[in-house]
Amino acid sequence: MGDILQIFDGETIPADCILLRTKKGNNGMCFVQTTELDGERNLKPLMSSRYIDYYFSRIFIEKQMKFKAEFIEPCKDLYFYDGHIILSKSNPKTGAEKKKVIKVDIKMFLHRGAVLRNSGSVFAMVT
Repeated sequence: MGDILQIFDGETIPADCILLRTKKGNNGMCFVQTTELDGERNLKPLMSSRYIDYYFSRIFIEKQMKFKAEFIEPCKDLYFYDGHIILSKSNPKTGAEKKKVIKVDIKMFLHRGAVLRNSGSVFAMVT
């Protein structure tokens, strides 16, 4: 698992990241500006996984769930990204493990060099 970063509004994304959680009240959505990367001035909407957003504390703070991420190597293509996150939790009584697989695509990907705008702060994982 990569480092977890908190990125604040107006900051440049320091590394390629996967969006994990947005500011409460943003319904999992944030906006980035990619002018320095592709010349576009419009803000691009990104969306976190509602499941990861909801269970963020249990996954990353309380460590009640195992977290495994598998992604393609970052590439120069600004419009494609692919991977998945596997969350699992063992039942202490039976030992059975429940798994949840979450698909990761370009709508969750924060490009290094983009700037977070109009979003408060977000938590992201370095890929």
